[in-house]
Amino acid sequence: MSEFPYNGFKYIRNNSKDKPLVSIEHEKEIPEFLFKYYSFSKYNVSALINSYLYASHPFELNDILDSSVFLLQTSQPIPYDLYEKLYYPTLSKVEIKEFYEEDLENKCTGYIFELWQLMTNVLGIISLTEREHHPLMWPHYTNEKGFQIKYRTKNLENSIKKEYPEHGSYAGLFPINYTKYLSPVDISQFKDHFIPLYYILNIKYHKWEYEDEWRLIMSRPQMGVPYSKASFSTRKDYETDIKNRYINYDSSVIEEITLGMNFINGKDFEIHNIEKSDMRIKPLNSNVDSLEETGNLIKFLNYLIDSKIQVYYSGVKYENNSQDEICLVRTKELIQLSYGEDGYYIFRRTNDVKILLDN
Repeated sequence: MSEFPYNGFKYIRNNSKDKPLVSIEHEKEIPEFLFKYYSFSKYNVSALINSYLYASHPFELNDILDSSVFLLQTSQPIPYDLYEKLYYPTLSKVEIKEFYEEDLENKCTGYIFELWQLMTNVLGIISLTEREHHPLMWPHYTNEKGFQIKYRTKNLENSIKKEYPEHGSYAGLFPINYTKYLSPVDISQFKDHFIPLYYILNIKYHKWEYEDEWRLIMSRPQMGVPYSKASFSTRKDYETDIKNRYINYDSSVIEEITLGMNFINGKDFEIHNIEKSDMRIKPLNSNVDSLEETGNLIKFLNYLIDSKIQVYYSGVKYENNSQDEICLVRTKELIQLSYGEDGYYIFRRTNDVKILLDN
């Protein structure tokens, strides 16, 4: 067993067959619930309806420093035999020797990038948060028009493990190690590259700390490297099925779904008030460009009704603070959706309102 402590976390390489390859020790308690914020798109509607989470490649994350290849460095030359293992027979031994001598002058950056892309081809990141509410999460990730899914953490983990029982497919659930400085790790200190890999997948600049992110790390063969999403890359994407990054779970692990405050709006819906707490709503189909979006809205609403999952709607409310001052706070209200006539849906408010305070 080898260890690498950093910023209060400890990255441990296990040698026992009954333990994961790498474990991450930390002091945070696993939250009872985890949340996923989604913008409204056909891809995210598909993920909900088909009960899967997308395991992202580092190129697809919204922070370019997150899980970056530049977090891997070496203070010592990489042995030549490792170059042979990595490149042969893709390159001839003569070509490997020439590349090796050139790469030593570049501090082995060629080797490090090739190693990184091979590792990230079999790894995916699923980002979740323990925050049910934060004033920045809804606008940043949903534009106030999307939705939030609430999972019971234990049930979600068990469901994924059941769906993927083969060895090594589920690497674990870990909190992000937020750090003031993004320090590269020296791969020459380790016998293999598992600890450095988990380290770079787990650290993040401290300005993101408000997200309270937890990550599910998944491993599968040929998950793909989307070079087309990287800056100035001339490489072609790995020829793989994108569905290798779809991580299925049982839909019963969803506790509830909350809709963004601007989800129902006059641009996307025809809206009629029926009574004080009831509305008739119908997705608009005003032009050819909106046909697909309208179809996604219909699929989404049908799923919410048919699945019988509890659905909430984001809102606002005046409350008195500790100084007895009136303040505006965010809320979520339980709603009831049902099918109406002629393509309409019935939207019913229940006045079952929860106050969402910053935490």
